[in-house]
Amino acid sequence: MADNIGLTVIEQLNATAEVSALTSTRNYRGFLPQSATLEATVTRVISNNSIEDLSSSSGMATARVRIDCYDSIDGTEANTLAETIRTKALPPNKIGNIGSSNLLYVREISHDNGPAEVWEQPIDGSDQWRMASRIEFMISYDQTTP
Repeated sequence: MADNIGLTVIEQLNATAEVSALTSTRNYRGFLPQSATLEATVTRVISNNSIEDLSSSSGMATARVRIDCYDSIDGTEANTLAETIRTKALPPNKIGNIGSSNLLYVREISHDNGPAEVWEQPIDGSDQWRMASRIEFMISYDQTTP
């Protein structure tokens, strides 16, 4: 499939002034680097289902996208970041193009779950657990196929 909804969502986060004011361009795909400066986000595509159309080269698709928001303190800023993403970068009334180099036409964005607290074990040998605020979206978009 030619579309890459995960990269498109990251581009949308980077292009939204209210989000980039909090994260700069620290919006990662898949995982948070161990030495990442916080505040930051991690975007994962949980599922991506296309509506097949054998008579044409494009159709509709719906992706479930999870965004984990991290801060360096107690999760307060992570919750603020999740809410900013929900209301500014990926609001429910967003219809039209998102992204830049991975441009996609969005038909609908729905807030599916969260924000919810997620605690991650320390990976650096310390006893400092890392808290994230997790939010999930369902994004329906026009899909292009090769």
